[in-house]
Amino acid sequence: MRTSLLSFSLSIILFFIVNTIRAQCDSIYHEVDPFDSTTVISTPTINIGYLVPSNFQTLDGFKLVEDGKLQIAYASNDSVGSLFLTVGMAERNFQTISSGKNRVMILTDSSRVEGLLNVPDRGTFDPDTNMRVYQHICVLPLDLFYLLTVDPIQQIRVYYDGGYKHTITLTPRQKADLLELLKCLGAEAGIFPKSP
Repeated sequence: MRTSLLSFSLSIILFFIVNTIRAQCDSIYHEVDPFDSTTVISTPTINIGYLVPSNFQTLDGFKLVEDGKLQIAYASNDSVGSLFLTVGMAERNFQTISSGKNRVMILTDSSRVEGLLNVPDRGTFDPDTNMRVYQHICVLPLDLFYLLTVDPIQQIRVYYDGGYKHTITLTPRQKADLLELLKCLGAEAGIFPKSP
């Protein structure tokens, strides 16, 4: 009796895990441009970090916003494919960031620090929060993509010009969701699991 109850419980848990992963994989965006056959595959945008007060104040206090958002995309044309990690951050003050490596850094659970090559951004003003929103678009090397499927991102730090830095810490749930989305994106792009 105990064995059958235990196996029933395990099968229910496995059912929920499989359906959760399948639901996340169903949210992957995949489109092929009919003009030049460019393929774009991307994860949905996920919130990262915690809620922080914005610069928009109401009678009830400051409006809370997500500390950041993250999206990973794969684009290919003919035989060339690239992975991109986009981090969106709201900043209270105007900042500038130069292009180059080591302006956007990630820290994984195993304490590995990796610098990414980013595109410069001057941000856009968001009237809903009275803050500037920056999109840090970074090239994600393939070997780092594979690393992130087993060693999740713990923190992301952006170094702006002038010495200002902004660090976002992912919650355990956000790390788990990102891990599954990376695997789904890789499977959809045909690059995961890695084959010899």
